[in-house]
Amino acid sequence: MAEQKVYDAHTVITHLKLWKYEIDALLEIGIIVPVGRNAFGQSLFSAEAIDRLASNEHRERIRDALWWDFEPHPDRKGPRGRPWVAPVELPFYPFDNEEQHRWAKKLHTRKKQYAPFPHRHGASVARFKQIAEDKATKAFEKAHGIKRNRARSQILVGRKQLPITRGKLFAAVWRKTMARVAADLSISERALREVCKKYRIPMPTRGHFNHKRAKDRPPKPKLPPLGDAKKEPTNH
Repeated sequence: MAEQKVYDAHTVITHLKLWKYEIDALLEIGIIVPVGRNAFGQSLFSAEAIDRLASNEHRERIRDALWWDFEPHPDRKGPRGRPWVAPVELPFYPFDNEEQHRWAKKLHTRKKQYAPFPHRHGASVARFKQIAEDKATKAFEKAHGIKRNRARSQILVGRKQLPITRGKLFAAVWRKTMARVAADLSISERALREVCKKYRIPMPTRGHFNHKRAKDRPPKPKLPPLGDAKKEPTNH
């Protein structure tokens, strides 16, 4: 049996003895980064990286990262009287670098500005997470000799490739509100509307889902051919 290369989020939570909110926070600051997605769009993580992070020393640093802003605070104490400096000077594998530290400092500063309320920088967090995931995925695929067919009909937003085809996106925007679909894809609603226009995907009118009964809503149109607006294989 081949050695397992990836873990799903549930396995990561169990392996690292985390709570769900803790892994969400670690994803925000880039300590843990997905290296791909499964067929359902769920995050997958490098098994090698997670196994290395499972040691007691690394788990301590992981928990420190949830409240430490990566600045030295020798005269202050954190939760349970622990120092504000990580007790074990071990690097995270493989995402503990200066770029990640700068981002963590910036995010901690923003959270303090808006505390006790949630910060208002969700778009920048989503952008950071996507860039980090893209880099980690490319590095993981290169390390393991994985070659993917990138000619599939996936949607592009700038340089970001969304994990969804044109046909599936059309189905999604007629099944859920634009705001919910945009949140699922970690982009803004405005960006989603621009993508739909670019790829000739009909959108429901505003207030479409205010009708609780489906038969009271305007009918769903057919997905028109993409034509020359954007060269893309049809894979609905």
